[in-house]
Parts: sequence; structure tokens; C-alpha cells
Amino acid sequence: MQDFFTRNEITLYLLMLYVNFMSEKEYLYLNIFLLVKLIVYYNIVNFALLKNEVEPIYGNKVLLKLFNY
Repeated sequence: MQDFFTRNEITLYLLMLYVNFMSEKEYLYLNIFLLVKLIVYYNIVNFALLKNEVEPIYGNKVLLKLFNY
């Protein structure tokens, strides 16, 4: 999972460059959207891992689908 978060951080840094051209309202909505998406991911994958329904490697594939990679 560390590989994903490293790549995701790079993606977010690139996104921040585009954010400079946004208004404050659009920037706020973007932050809320990314935060909600991350919370939803953690709830889905952590629940599945607790139930032992998926392995951590498969959880990473779920993450990639959620973030449209």
C-alpha cells in the first residue's frame, strides 16, 4: 500500500498546481470530495480486512478502482 500512497501523493501535488487557478469555493469542494473518497476507501477495505474476506493485496486493487487508476 505504501507504493500507492506515494503515487497518490504525487498525483495530489500535481493537482495542487491546477488548484492555484481555482476559486476558494471550488478548492473547498475539491478537498471535501477527496476527503470523502479517502474515508469511503478506508471503511470498505478495513471492514473487508477485518472480516478476512480479502487479502491486503486485493485491497490495493479495490483502492485503485476507487481512485480510478
